[in-house]
Amino acid sequence: MMHDYAKMGNEKITIEANWDAGVTPGKAFKITVDGKEAILERDDLYALLMLFGDEEQQSDLIPVQQTQVRAITRLITVKAKKDIKRGEEIKFAYEYFVPGRVYESLLLHHPEQYSSSNKDIKELTKHINKIV
Repeated sequence: MMHDYAKMGNEKITIEANWDAGVTPGKAFKITVDGKEAILERDDLYALLMLFGDEEQQSDLIPVQQTQVRAITRLITVKAKKDIKRGEEIKFAYEYFVPGRVYESLLLHHPEQYSSSNKDIKELTKHINKIV
């Protein structure tokens, strides 16, 4: 965020930011059109830009928080009680994603279950029931 005084515009309109300590850093903007001044709060300016921006410009204005995730694959085994052959096991790979920090914590506390030396996807999926 900019803390210095800034002024931009042309002969018809000027926009000033940080003209007073009470509006620093960029809490409001002084807009002057034909000698008439108006104060526009930052949230109102942001809403105005969102209102008149096209889809790409709106997307650029939306803050994005990026989180690195890790995929964890587990082999799930279910033993059927009805409708299939009694006692038949159904196996399938289940993949879920966790934030990198959570994965590191899991790896720290349960290295035997989450380490990269664990079975890879091919090893897990070779045991999945085949569709006939």
